[in-house]
Amino acid sequence: MNKQVLTLTKWQGKAIAKAVAVALAIIIGLDLLFGLIGLIGGASIGSWTSMLTNFLGTLSGILGFIAFFWALCFPYQLFKSGMAVGATRKGIWGANAILLAVMVVLIWLVDLLKDLVLYASKGLSNFADGAGISLATAFAGLATVAAVGAGFALLSRRGKLLVGVGLPTVLIFLGIVALRVLVAVVDKDPNRFNNHALLSLSGAAGTALFWAGLIGWFLLMTALNYWFFTRTQLRRD
Repeated sequence: MNKQVLTLTKWQGKAIAKAVAVALAIIIGLDLLFGLIGLIGGASIGSWTSMLTNFLGTLSGILGFIAFFWALCFPYQLFKSGMAVGATRKGIWGANAILLAVMVVLIWLVDLLKDLVLYASKGLSNFADGAGISLATAFAGLATVAAVGAGFALLSRRGKLLVGVGLPTVLIFLGIVALRVLVAVVDKDPNRFNNHALLSLSGAAGTALFWAGLIGWFLLMTALNYWFFTRTQLRRD
């Protein structure tokens, strides 16, 4: 990791740490305020397990929102900061990828810790069931958001507005049309969908297909993100 990439990674980390600290301070302050009001009204204090799981859930939600917002809205700001310190486009992409990967793992660990506390309080030990799928899905999901954000960085403000409003509208319309067609087909011939082979794949084949699709999607989104970053230009708008 060269000096410019390290500088960008540290800058992103400090910005996100400040955002998390401010959000936590506000939420904890509100929780304490409402808790005090509840005590005055005669409510009982919950168990430490409940308080801890609530805190970890809140922390995970804050980290997830900030990671989503950063990946979607800050690629161009990161690109400008990287150009200012002499980083290459590849280096800027690398700094962004490192930070987002750390965020995904951190969110996953917080969720895992929350499940550990919750399951331990009930005498259960299978808190890690599905953890691998959860981590892989989180990586694929944030990679998708990052690719969209990097694509937006290529656009002018007017282009972002047109794409940001027009694309979701088109997708919603197409989704509604597809759903109506599916419902019409099922209503017309429900027996067509009773074939088990059409509904799902069983055993190892289904698992392999799921993982292949998830990994393929992650690699596609990562490649798009890289391609968008390497073609971003400084703008005056």
